[in-house]
Amino acid sequence: MSDSGTQLSRHIWSLTDLLRGDFKTSEYGSVVLPFTVLRRLDCLLDPTRQEVLDTSAKLADKGAYSDSLRDLALRRASGHPFFNTSRYALDAVVADPSNLEAMLRGYVREYSENVRDVFQRFEFDRTIERLHHTGLLYEVVGRFLSLDLGTSLSADDMGFVFEDLVRRSTEQAGGTGADEHVTPRDVSRLMSALLVLPDQHELALPGVLRTVHDPACGTGGLLDEVAERIEATNAEAHVSLHGQEINAETWAVAGSNMLMSGRDPAQIRFGNVLRDDVFVNQHFDYLLAHPPFGLSWKNAKEQVRAEHVELGYGGRFGAGLPSVSDGSLLFLQHMLAKMKPADASGDGGSRVVVLFSGAPMQGGASGSGESDIRRWIIEND
Repeated sequence: MSDSGTQLSRHIWSLTDLLRGDFKTSEYGSVVLPFTVLRRLDCLLDPTRQEVLDTSAKLADKGAYSDSLRDLALRRASGHPFFNTSRYALDAVVADPSNLEAMLRGYVREYSENVRDVFQRFEFDRTIERLHHTGLLYEVVGRFLSLDLGTSLSADDMGFVFEDLVRRSTEQAGGTGADEHVTPRDVSRLMSALLVLPDQHELALPGVLRTVHDPACGTGGLLDEVAERIEATNAEAHVSLHGQEINAETWAVAGSNMLMSGRDPAQIRFGNVLRDDVFVNQHFDYLLAHPPFGLSWKNAKEQVRAEHVELGYGGRFGAGLPSVSDGSLLFLQHMLAKMKPADASGDGGSRVVVLFSGAPMQGGASGSGESDIRRWIIEND
C-alpha cells in the first residue's frame, strides 16, 4: 500500500477514538467498515446523482417497467453497478441533526438491492441505533463526511485501504490478524498468475469471457486479483466472479470490496458451501481458494454424507470423506467438481489453484477417506 493509502487507513481508524467507552474495541469494525463503504459509495455516486433522479422520475411517470429493467436503467444512469434514488446526498442527511437517525436509515433504503444486502449483513441498522442512543451518530457521520473517498482514490488503492481496515478490525476483535479471511496480496498475485498467465494469448482475443469461482472467498481478494490480472491483459474482457462465504460480516466485506471496485457482488453468495452449493450444475474457467485448514465440517456432516451416499461421483464428494476434524479435502473435491470438462482433443477444461495451510499429503492411513481422495485425484488427473 502507498504511503498515502497507509495514512488514509490510519486516519480512518483514528475515528474510533470517538467510540471509546461506548463501544468495546472488538466492536470498532462494526462502525468503521460500513461507514467507510457508505462514504465511498456516496462519493462515487455524486457526479451522476441528478441523472439517476431524473431517470427514476421518468420511469415512474411511464410506470410500465419491471424491477429488473428499472434497475438496469438506473445502473446505466449512475455509471456503476449500484445506485441510490434518495433526493439527498449524505451531507444533506446530516444537515438536520434532530432527524438524522430516520434520514440516514431512509438514505440507505434508497440504495439498490445489492447495496442494501451488504448493509443488512453488516447489521447496520443496529449500529445506527446504538450510535443514536449513545449520542455519537451526528459526530461519527460528520467525521466520515470529511473524508474524500471519491474517484481521486483508485479502486486498487481503496481496496488496499479497506483491507487494512479489515485487518485492524480483526485484531481488535481478538484475532491475530485478518489471515482467516484475507489472503496476503503477494500470495494472491502468485495464485492469480498461475491461473491466468498460461492463457495470455486467448485472453487477448476480442469478446473473451472468463468465469472465476472461489468457494471460500473471505473478503474477495483472490477473485478481485484474478479479475484485475485478466483485465490488465484485455480491458474489454468480460469477467464473471462467483464466490461463497460462510461468515456474514466477512460476506458483507466481500460485497463491499466488489462494489468499491466497480463490480456487481450479486454472485458473491452467503452460506456454507459444503452444506449448500449455491452454484449447482455450474462450471468455471478458473477456480482458486485458500480454504480453512484444520476446520471441522461437523456442521455440514449430514448434508455432505447424504450427497456422498446418494449421488456418489455424480455429486461433489464421490471420492471419499476425510476426517470430520478437517474439511480441506472436501473443498478441493468441490473445486474439482466445478471444473469444465476438456474436449476430445484435450482442449478446454479449467485451471485450479488451491492454497492449503498444511500438507495435503499428510493425515489418513491407507484405506482412509483422505487416502481414497488423494488416490482418486492422482488416478484421474
